[in-house]
Amino acid sequence: MDVDAKLQHLRCIIIPEMKMLIEAAENSPHRDCLHGWVKSLEEAVREAELVLDQNKCRLLKQKAKSSAGGITMRLKSLPLVKDLSKGFGVLLQNRKLTKRLMKLEKTAVKAKEFLPWLSVGVSNVRGYGVTNVSGWKFTTSLLTHKVFGRDEQRDRIVGFLRDTATLESESSIVKNHSVVAIVGVGGAGKTTLAQYICDYERETKHFDVIMWIHVPQRLDVVKLTKEMVESATLKECPNLTNFDSLQGILEDSLRSKKFLLVLDDVWSATTEVVLWWEQLLAPLSAGNRGSKILITTRAEKAAEFLRARHILRLEEIEQSDFLSLFMYYALGDAKVDNNRLYERLKDIVRQNAPKLHGSPLAARMVGSQLCKRPPNVDFWESILSKDLSEDIASLHCGAIRI
Repeated sequence: MDVDAKLQHLRCIIIPEMKMLIEAAENSPHRDCLHGWVKSLEEAVREAELVLDQNKCRLLKQKAKSSAGGITMRLKSLPLVKDLSKGFGVLLQNRKLTKRLMKLEKTAVKAKEFLPWLSVGVSNVRGYGVTNVSGWKFTTSLLTHKVFGRDEQRDRIVGFLRDTATLESESSIVKNHSVVAIVGVGGAGKTTLAQYICDYERETKHFDVIMWIHVPQRLDVVKLTKEMVESATLKECPNLTNFDSLQGILEDSLRSKKFLLVLDDVWSATTEVVLWWEQLLAPLSAGNRGSKILITTRAEKAAEFLRARHILRLEEIEQSDFLSLFMYYALGDAKVDNNRLYERLKDIVRQNAPKLHGSPLAARMVGSQLCKRPPNVDFWESILSKDLSEDIASLHCGAIRI
């Protein structure tokens, strides 16, 4: 990769990646432990931006010199002098620049070692996201388990999805869709709530088209556009490489239709990728008035960046609902005919519920551990009496260890 290509890679990939890692670390329950690492990463970002600024200044100086004229420029324009001076200067500058770029690339690679503690994790518990062969997490719009304690939140979101008061008049050139966001910590049940809403909307048929897209941390607009085409048409996307053609197909698929697009797990949205987001969502303007985008995210900044008109901050579910959810996962298909045993098991869960902080994902994970054996008081006490604070913090951070 030549110097120009490395600079482009630095600008478009490395700097946004490092900024996303910094944001993730600052939102992490372990941010105190990561303070030193964040500082070094911030210094690396400043160094990277300085490299880009210096390169920009160098190019401007070269341009100014080339247009200055005069005997000096005429002398330097002689073939032999020009080749010698330019060749030596560029070689020296490129060596220094390449060295700094290599250092920054190594910093970025090292930073990615923290991803298991910062990025969205994966669980083998039923009802959570699954992974493809490369280990990348993805989700779908289909519910895989029973939902507890989220009817009120579902109804609020559905009300937001019906709202057209915030849209411009039909004669306006402003977009005919608006954004609704579900914001919450890892494991709060954002994806499950979005699936619950999709399930409801399929029944009501309020929207002509429902699309579900899981958003990876690195925004690949071509790949996501193909996924939107397939989700909108329920057909395989044509094997095209031309981005303009793909967006044209998506635009035609949505024309004069009221759509609901779910963007699940929007990790970050920053000014560095604003053009990518705008380009990705451009074809949606073909949709009918009242179309909606529903996003789920841990970062409220992402919701604000995407101009969400309504934001639902997802809180813990009620204790009674949490208890029902936990027992559902802990017992599975097992039936407890002994009512005294059942009540004793519920008491154990009730006493230890505060450790799980009302997290539906924590209930699924710990409950699934208990489900491996027949209901037993001693086994349940041995699991739930442990200090689970570190594991719950890991859930909120995305690194699932239980």
